[in-house]
Amino acid sequence: MLQVPDKFKDKFFVYGLRTKDIECKNAFDDIIGVHYPDGKTKEWVGTTKPGIYYLKHLINAGGCAILKEGIYEDTYQIALHQNKYEALCQRKFVSCYRDINKDNMYDYDPKTVTTGMYGINIHHAGIDSTKVDNWSAGCQVFKKLADFNEFLQICRDTKQKYFTYILQNIETFQSGKQFTQGIQV
Repeated sequence: MLQVPDKFKDKFFVYGLRTKDIECKNAFDDIIGVHYPDGKTKEWVGTTKPGIYYLKHLINAGGCAILKEGIYEDTYQIALHQNKYEALCQRKFVSCYRDINKDNMYDYDPKTVTTGMYGINIHHAGIDSTKVDNWSAGCQVFKKLADFNEFLQICRDTKQKYFTYILQNIETFQSGKQFTQGIQV
């Protein structure tokens, strides 16, 4: 069962469960899901980490973005991702680790964390992508287009204007510990 603060238990929100890999496998090995007010969840395969392409080809001088685990309350809304198609798009500040050394390793160094508007969106890769590659420069990305379409329709059906995103590492989730870190406002 997803461990969240009481404040969110009876609300619809989006969540990510991250494998805490240090080495970039360039794989869709994380989970993106939704939590319904009745406690039920629905999950899909995705990534919460950038692909190898953007670890090696920085688009920000500060380094590649890796979204920091935390609670991003009302931080997303349905809008156009890169002016191409509807997705959940960042509307408030988020915090990211910045990985600048262009190796194949994810650097989760607290000294590199920056907070701001970076376009860290929740969107899809291809029809059924096998590698993350350049699908993510820090975004949370669905492996399959059909899964993303199902997810986005669920979000639309809630009639919510804004969406909370909770990102946990899988170890926190599996331990059953209450997740309380990083509430954003």
